[in-house]
Amino acid sequence: MRWPRAIPRLMRFHGLRHTTATLLLKVGIPVPPVLRILRHSDPAITPEVYGHLDMEGLRKGLGQLDFAAAEPTPAEQSPAASKGEPPPLATRTTIRIHREAGRRFRGTPRPWCTLPRRRAPSPRGAHLGGAMQVMYSVMSGAVQKLPLPQPDSYVLPGIPWGAFDELLTPAFWRGQAWQHEKLGSYRDLRLGRTLTEEMAACMLGGFGMKAELGLAAFARLRDQGLLVGTPTAEALEGALSRSFVIHGRTCCYRFPRQKARYLSACLAQLAGLELHASDTVLRDRLADLPGIGLKTASWIVRNYRGSSEVAIIDVHILRAGRHMGLFAQDQEPQRHYRELEAAFLAFAAALKVPAAMLDGLMWDYMRRLPASVLVSTSTRKFKGNVPSRQRPSREHPQAVPGPARPHVRGYRADRRPTGKLSR
Repeated sequence: MRWPRAIPRLMRFHGLRHTTATLLLKVGIPVPPVLRILRHSDPAITPEVYGHLDMEGLRKGLGQLDFAAAEPTPAEQSPAASKGEPPPLATRTTIRIHREAGRRFRGTPRPWCTLPRRRAPSPRGAHLGGAMQVMYSVMSGAVQKLPLPQPDSYVLPGIPWGAFDELLTPAFWRGQAWQHEKLGSYRDLRLGRTLTEEMAACMLGGFGMKAELGLAAFARLRDQGLLVGTPTAEALEGALSRSFVIHGRTCCYRFPRQKARYLSACLAQLAGLELHASDTVLRDRLADLPGIGLKTASWIVRNYRGSSEVAIIDVHILRAGRHMGLFAQDQEPQRHYRELEAAFLAFAAALKVPAAMLDGLMWDYMRRLPASVLVSTSTRKFKGNVPSRQRPSREHPQAVPGPARPHVRGYRADRRPTGKLSR
């Protein structure tokens, strides 16, 4: 005869904290004492992460279901039921629990019982008369509130609104845009005074350079008068080849010869370019110039005209869109720029936020938030938040709301930007 033996299971010492929380919650200890015992700072961590359910607790919960409820009396029946009509299915549904003989449950079929039916979320988040989440903010000494749809409703098909106090959800972006609209932020996005200067400022960014470096290169060329007329590529290269001092550190501009050649050719052709009234047509014509793609052309048109008919899909917008499920993981701006742009414009329209402002706000927030936030706030089953292989092309920040704190919940736009946002 062989006696049963216990099967050892590998467990770390930290697992004792989970065991302690589970046993305390199982015997009915309230969450606050358990929270103090484990020294947690967030009350949600204790029951959601450290409290585990065992089979006994699951059986006890299922045992509280009463499937033998009596049939309703005639006095309890609705007027529709008294007339022989079926009850309305808008808020309740009828479920019959039945197991045939020979399966897990034997005996006669169970009687009918009624259970609440969960409402299907609205495809565009419109809830008439239903509960809504409300965001409050103190601005200019007054309390402002913004009603938002329920977190489980949809802003676009397959994209839930989420909670406004969780980073990177559509409700979060709507709330931040609402606050910045009240503060007057993200309105004037121009970097230059003319279309020539705007094109030069946008072209001098990218290639993985810091924002301050691109702006310093643009300021040097403008101060030396190299953005007037048709400067030679040699003159532009000479100005870009000299080092820059950024925040007390000496930096060198990347690929000065290539940028100088492209910029000189674009400045020569810009004089004969017809400034079409349509923003999309002007964007497409700028994209035909040497060294300018759809992203840089969209950036120029958006800044110069304040247009919401185009969108700047760079690495930061791509990360935010993938996190929400707005963009597919295999979509890249190099091959699917127009599809990504159309999805972003539809998202901005659903939020009722100008695309130009939303693009600038999301870009500025995403460049400040650490990459770990994408993993800590992700609720979708993606194969990891794969970063884009594309190099950033508009790393041009200036002063905007205070830097994002390294936590997941509760970030607010608490102060006005101190300068113009530059891309």
